[in-house]
Amino acid sequence: MFSLLFDFLKEKDFKYKERVNLKILSSVGIGPTVPLLVYPSSTEQLVSLVEYLHKFEIQYKIVGRMTNILFTDKACDFVIIATADISRIEFSSEGVYAECGATLRRLCALCVEQALCGIEALSGIPASVGGAILSNAGAYGAEVSDVLETVRALDKVSGQLIKLCADECDFSYRHSIFQTGRYVILSAKFRLSKANFDVGERMREFSRRRIDTQPTAERSLGSTFKRPRGAYAAELIDRCGLKGTGVGGVKISEKHAGFIVNTAHGTAEDYVSLMELVRRRVYDEFSLLLEPEIEIF
Repeated sequence: MFSLLFDFLKEKDFKYKERVNLKILSSVGIGPTVPLLVYPSSTEQLVSLVEYLHKFEIQYKIVGRMTNILFTDKACDFVIIATADISRIEFSSEGVYAECGATLRRLCALCVEQALCGIEALSGIPASVGGAILSNAGAYGAEVSDVLETVRALDKVSGQLIKLCADECDFSYRHSIFQTGRYVILSAKFRLSKANFDVGERMREFSRRRIDTQPTAERSLGSTFKRPRGAYAAELIDRCGLKGTGVGGVKISEKHAGFIVNTAHGTAEDYVSLMELVRRRVYDEFSLLLEPEIEIF
């Protein structure tokens, strides 16, 4: 199936690995073995690879840090495209430029060096820039869309490279236009301000809050459910007495009820079963249906 694809990858000097177990890469330690994992080294390589896969109708999934994607347990035949090597970050008088595979944490750390503020509440989110934009990631009342100026992307329908302003991205709580699957995020420009306070200390404050309240030392996908209107998912789950409840090798964190952690050799089936148990209990108790914040693929 992939013989011609391998020829293409070799000809274009792509870095790739065969038969990769995603458990090793996923932040929750769950996932199947995939036949091929490709690491484009530039946005140009990423575009050429996506165009090739579309042309030959080969299924694929683009991933960043794999911190909010739950892959099923079943063996699969799709290609994983990892953006980790597309990670350039540049500062100029016009703003901060970051490629899709750059980590949000590294971006925030470099902003400390430049004494730039506006992004510090996001410093503990373990996401790539592309993944954070796709889900409009946020923490402590701040969201990526608050500081985003433009996104450069591939429009898979037209085949054109486009630039979208933030107000064209349909941002809302944990939502963006990029979740439709039509666009591939390549890079972004952020608008930040010169700080008149210690940005590093502010980030350390957020880090301490995160360590004190979240199971940062355990394997998870972060917050499992979106915040329902007028409430907090973790509080509702806690009020249902579900902290510590487990299915198979996963359980609801005893430190923060919004997290499902992999305690042993948990599977995607375990994870989804526990999610459904939580959703039923919360709905029965409060008539609120929790929506997943993670992506299930």
